[in-house]
Formats: sequence, C-alpha cells, structure tokens
Amino acid sequence: MHPNLLVIMPAEVRRLVGPIDTNLEQELLAAIQAIRDRRPATSSVLQATIRAVSSHRVPLYECASTILEDLATFDRTAMDAIVYLSRSTDARVRHNALLCLNTEQPTDRVIEVLSAALSDKSSRVRRKAADWIGRLGLHELLSALENALDSEQHGETRLVMAAEVARFQSAASC
Repeated sequence: MHPNLLVIMPAEVRRLVGPIDTNLEQELLAAIQAIRDRRPATSSVLQATIRAVSSHRVPLYECASTILEDLATFDRTAMDAIVYLSRSTDARVRHNALLCLNTEQPTDRVIEVLSAALSDKSSRVRRKAADWIGRLGLHELLSALENALDSEQHGETRLVMAAEVARFQSAASC
C-alpha cells in the first residue's frame, strides 16, 4: 500500500464503517496495522475483511478490497481468501474478488482466479476479468482472453475483451 494510503485509509474506514459497525471498524483498522507491520492478519481480521469485500456498499468494498489486496502480497492466507471470494455463488462477490488482485501477489494464483473469471456465468465478472488482465499486463493470459472473446455473447463484455486483446497485440508489435 502506498504510504499515504496508510494515513488516509484509517480515516476512510472510520468514516465508512464506524457509525454502522464498530467491531468491523476495529477489525479493518487491525488489518491496516498488519499491513504496516508486514505481518499476517489474524483469522478474525481476515473474516471481517472478507465480509467488507463482500458488501453491497461500493465505498466499503472498494476500501476493503484495497486492504485485502495489500495483505495478499505477503500473507498466503489473505491470498487464499481472494481465491475463496472468487468462487462465491454471488456474482457481486466474485467481481469484488478481482479488485483484490495485483502483480505483487503470487502470479500462479492471480492467473488461476482471472482465468476462471473469464468463463464466469456473469458478464460483469467476465468483463472485469478482461479489464484486470489488461491492467495487470498479464500476457500469459492472452490466449485465454482470445478464446473467451471468440465465445463471448454479451456486447459490452466483447468490447472490453477485444480492446484488451488489441492492446496486448499492439504492445507485442512495438
């Protein structure tokens, strides 16, 4: 996490969560402290973070996704939590799991989650997977992205997939 976010994030957690759920607030603040200390999160902290990433409230899941993303760069259990979320029966939660991925996490796990998401039953999840593959520059998934594009039926999702394939092909030709 960027050092400035370590300052901003606690205030954001207090603003978003404090008035609603003081226990969740304390657990998310403990997660931020674990990131600062570069130590694994406790089980209760991880469970609270998972609950927040699963939230319907956009500002809350975005904040919690950033926390889980950073924890997963050094905490294997946090990365396992992202994989767990990516397999949820709820498409919204699977979508939010993708927001927790970055290039500092174990590449094989990131590829596993994004590859599966390309064939998700939700077009929103497939679209976010294509977007995230492009954002993360995961050339390893280009052929999977091309295959997903070939079978994609949803117009907006096809557009995102096609744009990401074109971006990879353009970068390869430079």
